Amino acid sequence: MADSVITFTCGERDEPIEIQLEPQALLFKILPGNELTFKGALPAGDFEWSLRIDHKNQGIQLCPDKWPHEITIFENGVLLEDWYKYM
Repeated sequence: MADSVITFTCGERDEPIEIQLEPQALLFKILPGNELTFKGALPAGDFEWSLRIDHKNQGIQLCPDKWPHEITIFENGVLLEDWYKYM
């Protein structure tokens, strides 16, 4: 199993960053001074992410490229067990 990790960091003086995790369209907001790390894994083969950046709305769509997959999310290095606190 090969993992793929992507981290989004919001600087102390930056505006919050919105990440939409597809295909469920789960919306995560990263507040200044924080970071979110998305770790994707496949039972077999290499996991890959696709990004779509919406400049007009200042948002990012994060899309896993292969199925079936497993995604874990970390906030500032700590495993996020309740993803819904971001929505």
